[in-house]
Amino acid sequence: MSTSKERAQILMRLKAGYKPIHNGNYATLCNKCNVIITTGLQDEIMCESCINEIEVKLIDEDKE
Repeated sequence: MSTSKERAQILMRLKAGYKPIHNGNYATLCNKCNVIITTGLQDEIMCESCINEIEVKLIDEDKE
């Protein structure tokens, strides 16, 4: 797993290309898998599972 600084940089890279998805029931959905992240309107863009998956890919790309 990455350090908190690396995780913050990864989240900034993700937020640059995505916007929060809100459905009609005032829930925030993951941009990748459409699972409900929270009830209520939030600025989150992805669930922890998808963030971790993308985090691994981005770290691998940065190593190349």
